[in-house]
Amino acid sequence: MYANFQSFAPISTFLISPKWFRAPNLFPSHTDNAYEDSHDNIVFDPPLTDKNAFSFWPDADGNALDPQETAANLVRFTFHPRSDNLDLPPPQMLL
Repeated sequence: MYANFQSFAPISTFLISPKWFRAPNLFPSHTDNAYEDSHDNIVFDPPLTDKNAFSFWPDADGNALDPQETAANLVRFTFHPRSDNLDLPPPQMLL
């Protein structure tokens, strides 16, 4: 015998529009970690660089990036998803 689990929620629960936050023009590569803390904040840890992390793609002028010059720092953004302030706070440097 299988248990039948159902959840019921108002349809409006599923119609929440995404919220876009602003940040400096930087390159966040793949997310290393993300979770929700006990205060309902989103904690988001990406490697961040001010250069194009894809050295195989040339820039707008056709110049290739030297992969040795590309370095990313692991940073942490912490923000509340229901905040009215859409500017992300400066990230905390992790590595």
